Amino acid sequence: MKVRTIFAPSFWASALINGDQSSLSTDDVIALNAWRRRELEEGEAVVSTKGEAFFSRVTIIGPGQFFVGNVVEYQILGGVNA
Repeated sequence: MKVRTIFAPSFWASALINGDQSSLSTDDVIALNAWRRRELEEGEAVVSTKGEAFFSRVTIIGPGQFFVGNVVEYQILGGVNA
């Protein structure tokens, strides 16, 4: 099985791993869905976090659109080339 990691906002963990978006604002959900479309390949799923959250800047929607705050490394499994 194909495994890879990617960095994203730590407050997305529940939504990415468990599908629970109840704590996210509408703008957060829009950003999360844009990130999913851009970063996840067909058949991939975010399954866990790895390590501790830390302060950083990551691109979340597209070039020049950044999140600055606590991020964490997420483990992703699957994909069409798995």
